[in-house]
Amino acid sequence: MDPTLAHPRFDAAPPAAAPRLLLDGRPGWQRQGIDGAVVHWTGDAGPALAVARAIAATGFDPARAAAALAATDGHFALAVAGANAVIASVDICRSTPLFHATSPVTGTVIGSDARAVRDAGGATGWDPVPVLEFAMSGYVTGSDTLVRGLRQLRAGELLHVAADGQVRTARWFDYCPAAAAQRSERALREELMAAIDAATDRAIARATG
Repeated sequence: MDPTLAHPRFDAAPPAAAPRLLLDGRPGWQRQGIDGAVVHWTGDAGPALAVARAIAATGFDPARAAAALAATDGHFALAVAGANAVIASVDICRSTPLFHATSPVTGTVIGSDARAVRDAGGATGWDPVPVLEFAMSGYVTGSDTLVRGLRQLRAGELLHVAADGQVRTARWFDYCPAAAAQRSERALREELMAAIDAATDRAIARATG
């Protein structure tokens, strides 16, 4: 199945200035030119460079990039920069995280160091909803982080920065076991909340004796 048809969810951000990649010199990251584009990559070279070539050959089309990523196995992260666009992605287990931040002043900043992206992208202050999530469960859901304006690519997700500065993300892979695939997202969310409530009740009962 075409992953762009199975998962047509895009998150848009306002247009901004030209994107910046904070990947040069980062441990494990390499850089090379491919078909008029510049690819920054880490992890398995074969899959990463094959995807980069597909992205450059298809004119940085996010749907085709998603299809190329979905057809590739391996552990890698990459950011491919062309004359007018950037596509970045992590693999299906997010073996190397990528972060991004966008503002009208800084444009879009992409990198593997959360602090560096936060500082360069103008992301400041705690985001109260993720902070509450983390305080209650020990983790943050979705692409949020604890810092307002600092985002992270989820496993099997790509980021596309277009020529006009428009920023979009799209999932090209979702882990969905066969049993869960037959149930709605709402039902799964309700089951998760019920499990969290039950765990909280047990913790309170234990604490109060």
